[in-house]
Amino acid sequence: MQSANSTNDVGKRLAEYNAPNGVLIVAETQTSGRGRFGRSWVSPEGGIYMSLILRTVTYPEDLLKLMVATAVGTCEGLRRVTSLPVMVKWVNDLILDGKKVGGILIESKSSGKEVEFAVVGIGVNANVDVNSFPSELRCRAISLHEVTGKELSREHIVASILDGLECRYEQLMSGEFEDVRQSFNRLHIAHGKLVEVNTGSHTFVGKVEGLGENGELTLRLENGNTVSVTDGTINLLR
Repeated sequence: MQSANSTNDVGKRLAEYNAPNGVLIVAETQTSGRGRFGRSWVSPEGGIYMSLILRTVTYPEDLLKLMVATAVGTCEGLRRVTSLPVMVKWVNDLILDGKKVGGILIESKSSGKEVEFAVVGIGVNANVDVNSFPSELRCRAISLHEVTGKELSREHIVASILDGLECRYEQLMSGEFEDVRQSFNRLHIAHGKLVEVNTGSHTFVGKVEGLGENGELTLRLENGNTVSVTDGTINLLR
């Protein structure tokens, strides 16, 4: 479609009307794109804005694993099609040259103790001009076009991302999350580094030891203890 307020909103509406697993929504622009915590996602022409309806995740506790699998699959898809060293930052950021090149937002609906559907939203700064972003974002954002110096085929990028997602989702559904987890650790820009993690209610400072068996972030604190967090934002300290 040419424009959507949010591809995730379109996906959720379609899912409510029983759209099947695997339906993909792609828009040229978004007028009300958003990231986690309701933050605005700037969505000019030239970017990739897509949402995928999934009905394969059964329990809410598996949604974090789904986020990890999505991050790995998307990152690998971008690396394959661009040959650029895209990294991930727990839990939903895609990083290139230390700046944000994309992000992931997963929203879901549960009935009782089971997930009815999940909508996986992915945004990538493909051919956008980051100088058109608000001033507070320009120093933190980057585009694939800015790094490569050329216009990239968004169709090829979307296809490569979907290939990456299919591979990692199949592993997730078949109980092979360990390989997904290890792949995330290898791609994680903060792995082994000192970070500050803000969960909203607590702030922790420690060294990232990796992901736990359910996708939680494990930190080694300065006092030697370990702590695991399931949501939050990371700031690299060194």
